[in-house]
Amino acid sequence: MTSNRYSIILEHIFFNHWKKGMTSVRFLRNEIESAALKLQIQLPKNLGDLIYSFRFRTEMPETIKATATKGRTWVIKLAGTAAYMFSLERQSL
Repeated sequence: MTSNRYSIILEHIFFNHWKKGMTSVRFLRNEIESAALKLQIQLPKNLGDLIYSFRFRTEMPETIKATATKGRTWVIKLAGTAAYMFSLERQSL
């Protein structure tokens, strides 16, 4: 998968929080804006589409997938008001 602005922003957020051995990574919606600003990337018009994209339409970036333990994959879940969580889940066949 080629890196696009959604992937670059998501990778930035993930790696700002993730440490080896973690099975969940919580983040807030406003981190999308902060990441875009810091990376000098045009902010998506619909911030929710970035999250929706990786929850339902697009594979996680390879750099994030590479941190998953064998037989597991990262998914994004809702974690409260304007909050989300990367969660390491068993891979479905």
